[in-house]
Amino acid sequence: MVHLTSRVLRYTRTQKEVSSGQRNILVRSANATIPTQLSAQVLYQIPFTKYGRGGTWIPGTDITRSIKLPRVTVTAHCLSADDTQQTTLDTPVAYSLDDGDSIGTIPSLRNLIQQFLDHGGSRDTPVNAIPPLWLASPEPGSSSVVGSFIQNDCAGSKQYVISDLLLNELNLSMPLSDPCLYTKTCTVAAFWEPSQHELAADSGSWVVRTGSLSNLDHGLPKTTRPISADLDSITGLNTPSFGALIGKDFQFDSTRLAVALATVFSEIPWKEQIQSAWGDEPYTVIEIALTRLGYGYETSSISTRLSLIVIMAYCMVAVGYITYLLSSGHASTAWCSATEIIVLALQSKRSEHLRHVSAGINSIETYQEPVGIRVSDRNHLELVFERESSNQLRKLRRVGLNKAY
Repeated sequence: MVHLTSRVLRYTRTQKEVSSGQRNILVRSANATIPTQLSAQVLYQIPFTKYGRGGTWIPGTDITRSIKLPRVTVTAHCLSADDTQQTTLDTPVAYSLDDGDSIGTIPSLRNLIQQFLDHGGSRDTPVNAIPPLWLASPEPGSSSVVGSFIQNDCAGSKQYVISDLLLNELNLSMPLSDPCLYTKTCTVAAFWEPSQHELAADSGSWVVRTGSLSNLDHGLPKTTRPISADLDSITGLNTPSFGALIGKDFQFDSTRLAVALATVFSEIPWKEQIQSAWGDEPYTVIEIALTRLGYGYETSSISTRLSLIVIMAYCMVAVGYITYLLSSGHASTAWCSATEIIVLALQSKRSEHLRHVSAGINSIETYQEPVGIRVSDRNHLELVFERESSNQLRKLRRVGLNKAY
């Protein structure tokens, strides 16, 4: 029994040290992609009356459905927590540029906290309860978003609230002596990338998959289109628990973030929206290709074409010979092998025309001599050469049909 579709998630991740001033910063990068909900619904639920009676696709491992639709590709670059620890509230916060090979800075920790307060946050909020803070990347021409994850890794009485960090009424830079307070930053960008989606059976389930991801070092293809979105409006990405999950993950933070964002964008449009759009109105035409696996022939190489020419010529000769036999009514099984011809030659009269050939034939002209089978005056069959001068002195006749010799 084949169950409903699942979608294949693909991701790649790397890490490297990037020079920034007089120190090196560890940057963890990840790419993630997953087929969209739209492609899965189109490939599985749209009926094909040619292969099924108005229902979904009839199970068969020899047929693969494919469709060309954009897929969501998300890149994420996260800095190591050790490289984002704050020395003062007004210290600029480091973040990764889009290429993952350079470091930039965004406003200080004080400005990030003030941004949270301006959007309705409370001064009594524990530091670990601050949700992720998203702002557009200040890098020129970038469509990326920088996420800041403020975390307090201190234990016991050193658990801070926001008001603890803003006690300096003179608005001066307050030293942060605790090394457990840090702001991790991750740069994320989402793109629509042209891709081919396939639906095939795998271990009893329908699976929708796309091609492999490109290498992170090579960048994204030029055919991609950036996705602009307000990440503050995505509930799942703005909870303190998600911020803590990314902020305290020192190995797979970029991977988790890229996968989460790719999953969110791949669900658009939702299943209910796709189903409600079915009707008689003219919507976008989507072409679906069916590929059947099997064996076949193709004529791309010269050797294959020459072989086909030889086979066709042989077939024409065979058809012509069969046509002659049917029209003339003549057919014979005599002299069907080289051995029978040799025996006939041994019983024939020695030819003076050949001359010195007993020890071998060294001229092509000998093979070009026309020969025939005739009936001798003794009523025996012989193999004779047409240019033999003594043939005129002998009473040679043609072979008669249906007669034993």
